[in-house]
Amino acid sequence: MRKRSPIYHSVGASGTNLASDVCTVQRLLNASGVAAISPLMVDGRAGPATIFAIEKVQRRFLHMKQPDGRVDPEGETLRFLTAGHAHVTDSHVSSAPSFTSYFSQTLTSAYHSLQAEASAFGSSLVQTMQTHTVAPPSTKEIAWGAKVSSSFKTKVIKICEGLSLNPDFLMSCMAFESGETFSPSIKNPHSSATGLIQFMAATAKGMGTSTDALAKLTAEAQLDYVEKYFKPYAGRLKTIEDTYMVILYPAAVGKENSFVLFSSPSKMYEVNKGLDTDGDNRITKSEAGAAVAAKLKKGLKAGFKG
Repeated sequence: MRKRSPIYHSVGASGTNLASDVCTVQRLLNASGVAAISPLMVDGRAGPATIFAIEKVQRRFLHMKQPDGRVDPEGETLRFLTAGHAHVTDSHVSSAPSFTSYFSQTLTSAYHSLQAEASAFGSSLVQTMQTHTVAPPSTKEIAWGAKVSSSFKTKVIKICEGLSLNPDFLMSCMAFESGETFSPSIKNPHSSATGLIQFMAATAKGMGTSTDALAKLTAEAQLDYVEKYFKPYAGRLKTIEDTYMVILYPAAVGKENSFVLFSSPSKMYEVNKGLDTDGDNRITKSEAGAAVAAKLKKGLKAGFKG
């Protein structure tokens, strides 16, 4: 007799994402030990972290050149995840997310005491704790830190630690791209570019979302997508110019600052003509980086640094 699939519908990018199915996949990813550096929150939501973990498994272990970030009921990814982990799926297919189990394994003893208090007040308090007290606010001062929330700043610092990236660089890039607003919904009137680093529609689609969906997120939540976008360049970004190139022209990462990005006549040159500071009909990496470097200088001044 053929064994029933542990999930009813697809999970991940463009999936059905039934909450119980998502929980099952999240537990399988955690049990496999290959999903991520830290365990996924088993919350029934197919967010960026879950999709990234699925893609990581597909890329590293299934050797997919173009991972789709989705787990299908009869698909290869699910077969890999369930190999040797039948106990995970059999006992948890229909169960609700177990926050207590997750907390007891991953959070500090101080958090344990808060969790006990939360259980008396219900799941809404637990959700608030997850959002606001997992990581204490950072006291470190960074460029533009005075212009964002403490939770935003703390999250940027944590992301940059994982990317081996100077947080001053990332903050200055976001300040430049968002017109110093750090708004997740700010749009370029001449293109589909949206949000903190002006995600293009094609870029958003490649990450399993859309610019409309990104615009509806909080600034803190949109940082998950900023992290995902920068992750392939972890450890490689040592200058403000290279950091900005990830956003503007990724092929220029690691190139000399004299490298020509765009030249006239071309559409890309016309769109970015304002960066041609010497008027020679060419935009170099140095010229493009200078605009963001100016934001870095401003962001480190009193009233902006914090």
